[in-house]
Amino acid sequence: MPLSLSPAAKQRLSDLILSVSLGNLCVLRRWYDVEDSQAISLDYFRTHPPVNTPLYATLLGAAIFSVFFWLLATLVRRMGKPWLLTAARAAFLAALIVCLETIRQYWNVRNDRADWGSNLSLVALDLILVAGMVGVLRGQLRILHTAERVTMLMVLSLPLFLIYFAGMHSLREPAAAYLERSRLPLLPPRPGSGKRPAPRVLWLLFDELDQRLAFDERQPGVELPELDRLRAESFAGTHALQTAGWTMLAVPSLLSGEIFRHSETANATTLLVEPAGSKTMVNWRDQPNVFRRARELGANAALVGWHIPYCRVLGDSLTRCVDEIGGMASDALTQETYFAESGLPRSVATVLKWRWESLVGLFQPAPRAGEHALDKYIQARHLQDYLRIRDRAYAQAVDPRVDFLFVHFPAPHLFAIYDAHRKDFTLSEKTTYFDNLALVDRTVGELRKVLEQAGLWDSTTLLITADHGLRYALWHGGLNWTPEFDRLLEAGQSPTVPFILKLGGETKPLVYDSSFSNVVSGDLGLAVLSGEVSTAAQAAAWIAGRAEPRKVTAR
Repeated sequence: MPLSLSPAAKQRLSDLILSVSLGNLCVLRRWYDVEDSQAISLDYFRTHPPVNTPLYATLLGAAIFSVFFWLLATLVRRMGKPWLLTAARAAFLAALIVCLETIRQYWNVRNDRADWGSNLSLVALDLILVAGMVGVLRGQLRILHTAERVTMLMVLSLPLFLIYFAGMHSLREPAAAYLERSRLPLLPPRPGSGKRPAPRVLWLLFDELDQRLAFDERQPGVELPELDRLRAESFAGTHALQTAGWTMLAVPSLLSGEIFRHSETANATTLLVEPAGSKTMVNWRDQPNVFRRARELGANAALVGWHIPYCRVLGDSLTRCVDEIGGMASDALTQETYFAESGLPRSVATVLKWRWESLVGLFQPAPRAGEHALDKYIQARHLQDYLRIRDRAYAQAVDPRVDFLFVHFPAPHLFAIYDAHRKDFTLSEKTTYFDNLALVDRTVGELRKVLEQAGLWDSTTLLITADHGLRYALWHGGLNWTPEFDRLLEAGQSPTVPFILKLGGETKPLVYDSSFSNVVSGDLGLAVLSGEVSTAAQAAAWIAGRAEPRKVTAR
């Protein structure tokens, strides 16, 4: 027997469905981020399986909006005033316009450019809804009724979302996929040569350390005394070409000693890379790496790294491994981490707050809702990552059992986490990349001091370089960016990175101006470790003997 409802009951059901659908549309921007976070490729930057806090917070946010709209509709119906009903109908159409505009702005930000087809389509819908609002005021309800029917149909998106997320949940990798690989046992100390101890190498990679801004075109007021002091007693390459413009391509190339053309994450343990001259993607873990080769020389290799899950991927090539994996690899992953740390109640409040910010700033050329709060959160997390990496790096550097140490520092990579004027870790919107350059300088000075105190400075070879220079495309207009950097980088990202080699027992400086690829860093470190290179002149001859590299542009 078909269900029979009174006209009043039908109206209440219609209001309820419209309220649920409109409440869901209000958080559609959040659904995009929850969907993006489901990608298994993001597991590479996680330390554990994904958490559901963003999903639950979005659902509860939609529920709160739905209840609000339903109570509002119920109140309007009960009051029974025609003018109030007309205003509510116009407000309903205005709410749809706000939702459409939020989607349009999100698409533009997500794609880094305006898709004119999508923009024109959404603007056309906005204009139709505006016409509907005018029609409502004139008593013409055709567009209103059409909008109501379409909105009611869109309520089906909610169960479809939930079915999709349930399916993605079943595909999640197990917790075991995030476990680190077992370390190699320590080898006995290597014999020295005569009175000289066996060579040991510290390879320091400072993320986004720009040769042009740090040295070639250093700006007035930027002081880097420790780096200058080190360069004055070291081999300094002035034209070391970066292997790539992004960490996830540059670092694998550096550690494997081969320039890869492309890279992409696949799951928690797999980074696929494309070697030059090949069209086939291979697992980076299966490629040669500098740590295995150091082991073949009888050396104990250790690593302290940032952003990349080094210990999960390369841990069994090392005797020591500590990493701080970058959970900020995408906006969706950043929000997942932010919500997980905030807890569900605060996350729901954040969803509502961001919705309000979207409404207030809808027609302003301002950052998208929540962006500023997330930037400040990333800045604070970045500082904690640096401090943990620093402390662990210093501890490994003074352990005489470690023969080959690679450290990936999260500085001077933005956001700024240091105040050069105050000489402390004050977090501010006013500090810049130059302050982080000062932090690199401070780090080099502190490392020198701990090595000197341990009696290891003179016998230790220090190699300082970077993965890439400062990236205009990534940081332009964001936190800690100033118009000065627009001017400095108007010619594009610098293709060169610093290359400073302080050889153990050697203090004679040598400036090497010929162009070469930074990809030789690992091989040169091994040449020092084996005793093949022990002077600046030998380092220059060794680099000159390498094949002339192809210039690699920023990617």
